[in-house]
Amino acid sequence: MPRYTPARMEMDLDLTDHSNAIEGALGAFDHEKHKEIKDEVAIAILEKLLDKYYFKDAEIIFADALVKEGFAQVDHAIQKDLADVDPDVLIRVLGVIHFVAKRRTRGRREYLKVVEQYVGMRAGPGMRLLQQPKKLFGRLF
Repeated sequence: MPRYTPARMEMDLDLTDHSNAIEGALGAFDHEKHKEIKDEVAIAILEKLLDKYYFKDAEIIFADALVKEGFAQVDHAIQKDLADVDPDVLIRVLGVIHFVAKRRTRGRREYLKVVEQYVGMRAGPGMRLLQQPKKLFGRLF
């Protein structure tokens, strides 16, 4: 699977923006589901996106309604936010997001918590909302 290295992604603001659009859509989907989905759902969504964009599957088959719903939401964000991105670049960005998600998870919500904390939720094209830090005893921690 072609992909950029995570280090390359961090150094390139355009690649980071592309990644944020995709992960922000995953974050918004997770938020809509009351932060109850597990990383395996996010990873399955990413795999279906790779089926569409890399493997060029004419028909995407879903065994899980939640994955189908998340796929539709993230794919819509890709079409809105990343329509002008070279397909090879999009595939490589999806590849690295998939790699990082699989590496980060331990079977619960480890990857999605990172998305929540550092990427936030997609609010619209080019816009993301980040969660406010929690206050403890009147100070930010």
